[in-house]
Amino acid sequence: MFPDLSLFELLTLYGLTFGFMNKVPLIHNRIPLLDKMLKCSYCTGFHAGWIYYTMRVSYEVHATWDWWHALCWGMMSAAWCYVADTAIQKIEDLGE
Repeated sequence: MFPDLSLFELLTLYGLTFGFMNKVPLIHNRIPLLDKMLKCSYCTGFHAGWIYYTMRVSYEVHATWDWWHALCWGMMSAAWCYVADTAIQKIEDLGE
């Protein structure tokens, strides 16, 4: 399941993370712990990763959900989203 990770999937993971953090006003300021998580690209990226893994497995014909793979997808997504978000923030700072 890991070798076919594509740029499309990385961008999807970052898009989910960005969307959860910035574009979903209905869930902000409702639960303090959730609000703290949504301010952190690493934390939100982790949850976007295992959620995406779960959705991906549900559409594959002979795939079975595995907690180890879900954890790995979460960690990979967390690292990627943190790096991507930090890089984009630095680029935005250079533009000002």
